[in-house]
Amino acid sequence: MLAKLMKYDLKSLLKGVLPIYLIGIVLAIVSRLFDVLVDHLSFLSIPAGFMLFFFILAMIAIPFFTLGIVVMKYYNTMVKDEAYLTHTLPVKKSTLVLSKIIDGFILMVISTIVIILCIAIRLFMIDGVFTALKEVWLSSVEVLGLSFWIIIIVAFFLGFISFFTCVFAAISFGQKHNNNKFIMSFVYYIAIYYINQIVSVVLLIVPVYLNKSWWNTLNSENVSIEFINGYLLVALVISLVMSAVYYFITVNNMTKKLNLE
Repeated sequence: MLAKLMKYDLKSLLKGVLPIYLIGIVLAIVSRLFDVLVDHLSFLSIPAGFMLFFFILAMIAIPFFTLGIVVMKYYNTMVKDEAYLTHTLPVKKSTLVLSKIIDGFILMVISTIVIILCIAIRLFMIDGVFTALKEVWLSSVEVLGLSFWIIIIVAFFLGFISFFTCVFAAISFGQKHNNNKFIMSFVYYIAIYYINQIVSVVLLIVPVYLNKSWWNTLNSENVSIEFINGYLLVALVISLVMSAVYYFITVNNMTKKLNLE
């Protein structure tokens, strides 16, 4: 049943984000075309600048637009307009919430791929760009190690899960109010966000501050990459644990304290 829910929701989400994906790709192609033409037609330099501006704007807009689509889809199907239909499905609340989280994660991965594709199109046929990027990548891997970048990439994508679970938990609290559910959800999100930051500081910073050996290591000029990787892994585990807590809070509120309009 989880697979069917995910398939249905993902199709709906993709319909919402497809226009901005197409806009990004078109802007990448047109902007690159203007760059080629401006070498021969100097009067196109101003339009080329505008196209580059709109392209950068689209690249910034894609992830935020995608996040907004996922959150609003969740809000409408779990709390607002479509909630009655959603909650009459013969599916556990845990499965409903999990499908929304996974679909949101998948959509953010797709958005990241689209952004990379657009940037690749924009840089296509510019002499030396891809060679330079390759050299920078190889140099960074040589200095920091492949493990470091794997952890960073995993943390980047798992950050989407952390965001969605946090927002969904806030919505699950906000929906318990009879009035201003959306506003209250936002208020709860701010509160949960700051609680998350406090917990992270307590678990990550305080132990290091109390342990003189760790503190001296962090303050030394030659911090080992192994120490940094270990620290990042601990932060990653804490984020996953907090995400699991938010997930169970959401499921509990949606199961025992559901308050539809």
